[in-house]
Amino acid sequence: MTRKSANIWLALSAIMIVISIILFLLPVSTKKPEIPTDVHNRSDKADSVSVVTRIIDGDTFVLSGGAQVRLIGVDSPEKGQPFYESARAFAESTILGSPVVIEFDEEPLDNYDRALAYIFMDSILYNEEIVRAGLASVYLFKNNRKYASKLLSAQKSARETGTGIWSLDPPSPEEHYVSVEGSFRFHRPLCPNLKKSAGTALRRFATREEPLDLGLSPCRFCRP
Repeated sequence: MTRKSANIWLALSAIMIVISIILFLLPVSTKKPEIPTDVHNRSDKADSVSVVTRIIDGDTFVLSGGAQVRLIGVDSPEKGQPFYESARAFAESTILGSPVVIEFDEEPLDNYDRALAYIFMDSILYNEEIVRAGLASVYLFKNNRKYASKLLSAQKSARETGTGIWSLDPPSPEEHYVSVEGSFRFHRPLCPNLKKSAGTALRRFATREEPLDLGLSPCRFCRP
C-alpha cells in the first residue's frame, strides 16, 4: 500500500469513527402517540373530541393523534372467530372518520399502552351499541365499570333476541360453573386457571346464564 493510499484509508476510517460517535450520542426518541386528555366532564368538548382514522377490529381503533384506543367493558371477536368481520364492519360503518368524544374511567391505559375509553357519538355510547348489536360481549374490570349497567342491559337484550354472537350454539354445558370471589370471570369447575387462586373463596352457579347476568365473562382458557 502506497503512502497516499494509506492516508486516504486513515482519513476514511477517522470519518467513519466520527459518524459512529455522533449517531451513538443522538437521543433516541421514546415519544409515544398522544393519548387523549382525561375528560370525565364531557361538556368540555374542546379537549375531548377526536376522529377515528383506522379500525383494527370491533373494539380497537386508532385516533387522529396516533393513539390506539381499546373500548372499556367490551370484548369483540378476534380475527378468525365468528362475527369478527361483522364487528369490524360495524365499527367502520359507525365511527370510522367520525368525530367522537373520548371518556376515560379510573384506569386510562392498559398493559399495552392503549387508551382505555368510552366512545360517544353525540349522546350515543358506542361501547353499548356494539354490545346491543351482538357483536361484542361485556368484559368488565374492577376499576373500569362506570357504564357497567348500560353494557349489561345491552347484552341482556342481545342474548334474549339471539343476536350476533348470541345466535351461536353455546359451549358444551357443565353441571355447574364457578368464579373466584371478586373476579369478573367464570370458569368450568376443573379449569387449570383456578389453581392460581387456591385457598380463595369460590362462587358456584347452577347455570351459565347466572354469571352472565351478573356481568361475569367466560374464562378465555376453559371457555365455559
